[in-house]
Amino acid sequence: KQMLISGNFLDIRFGDTPRYVQPAGIYWLQAAATLPFGGAAAPIWAYRIPSMIGALASVLLLAWFGTRVVSPNVALAAAFLLATSVGFATEAHFAKIDSMLLAVTILAQASLYYCLTSPRQNFIGWPLSFWLALAGGALLKGPVIAVVSALTAIGFVVWSRKPRTLLNLRPLMGVPVLLAIILPWLYAVNLETHGEFLKVAIGDSIGGKLAGTSDRHAGPPGYHLALLVLTFFPGIAAAGLGAAYAIINRRDQLTRFLICWIVPAWIFFELVPTKLPHYVLPLFPAIALLSAIGLRNAAALRKRALGRWLHRVAGALFLIVAAAVAVLPFYAVRKLGGEIGFAEWAACAGAVALGLAGIALWLRPSAERLVPMFAAMLLIFVALFEFIAPSLDALWASDRVAHYLKSYSGCAEIKLATAGYAEPSNLFHFGPKTLQTGGAGAAQFLAGEQTCGIAVVEDAQRAAFDAAAGAAGVSVRSLGRLTGFNYVK
Repeated sequence: KQMLISGNFLDIRFGDTPRYVQPAGIYWLQAAATLPFGGAAAPIWAYRIPSMIGALASVLLLAWFGTRVVSPNVALAAAFLLATSVGFATEAHFAKIDSMLLAVTILAQASLYYCLTSPRQNFIGWPLSFWLALAGGALLKGPVIAVVSALTAIGFVVWSRKPRTLLNLRPLMGVPVLLAIILPWLYAVNLETHGEFLKVAIGDSIGGKLAGTSDRHAGPPGYHLALLVLTFFPGIAAAGLGAAYAIINRRDQLTRFLICWIVPAWIFFELVPTKLPHYVLPLFPAIALLSAIGLRNAAALRKRALGRWLHRVAGALFLIVAAAVAVLPFYAVRKLGGEIGFAEWAACAGAVALGLAGIALWLRPSAERLVPMFAAMLLIFVALFEFIAPSLDALWASDRVAHYLKSYSGCAEIKLATAGYAEPSNLFHFGPKTLQTGGAGAAQFLAGEQTCGIAVVEDAQRAAFDAAAGAAGVSVRSLGRLTGFNYVK
């Protein structure tokens, strides 16, 4: 939105603060998505359109790849598992990078598979699509896609003992294509920022995440594995069979590639000190495809001790999370001050149906038994995203502040400062000049804006605000009090 307002699509800023932690690709896509809906005046949902498109593309690309390398039935099952996973569906609803990054990652990995395994080395399409996808991913989130693809390629060729197959990627053609796409922007943004972008993006952001925790997003090794029960739910019910199939059939070419897609990058993300649940999302397509193949071969796998044991563990974990999902809507509404209504009961009914479908899948695993699970998750998602979450006013504090303050008249422009409460939506509603500060800073702000200045002061900052206002002789008037939950934290 700030890019649309300023007309500057190179310098990335959040308010007055430079934000050089990632490239500009997602901001360009989001800005373009708003153009049919009013540009800078577009509603906030317009900025989520690229995430929706990326999510749909991811499901379709996985279905296409699965159809080519296995079968249409397995591909459809894998697409179901990816589309219904909690981590994937959540990212599809946020104005963030990761669902669009997932789409280009699937394209890159599918192209990589054909480059490393196809005897048709004269075909230029697969290496070209690989490098194009790599360039797109780099403009979205820097080196993340390169890390996943490089670890996959290295693991696969070392395991297969065929290092010369890396030449099928045609690096003499691909690297210039990659550089031709990303270097013009990289040169322009560093010219615009006097070299600060590279310094911050590489030295502070990437280096900081590798060396320590960034923004207090820490977690021990095993963090992502523990969360997989939730983030890949309900597909976790089939993941045990997928893991058993991968171990038993590790000599199979496709299975080996999928293992190399998952394991090296997973270890990397577990070892990086900074952790967030969506970091391993680029590995979900491989997990979904292996799980779908495991369902196809369930009868044979359950005859072996490893298959039976992993399937039982996965089923138990699934039922635990399903029970939590049934209770969650009621807990959230009670905790956040909403009212229990039809949507909450619908979500609960969906969770019960999901649990029963999961038990049926556990007893007689097959791809066909994913259909009732898919329908149950659809009911849960509709109830959650369309009705329950929007009705919880406590979640939308910035929207409530904006609605409240827009009822005031007499000022051409309200000047706003927030003390302690720094949700980014404040800037979306009130513009990039919104001051995000502490209690004392908000009082000093009002001293210079005594006609149209308003401060939103969090409880923890109130004492410092009152003390600074009293010391500066600023006369303030209370306009109201709102109670909410800062989900950004």
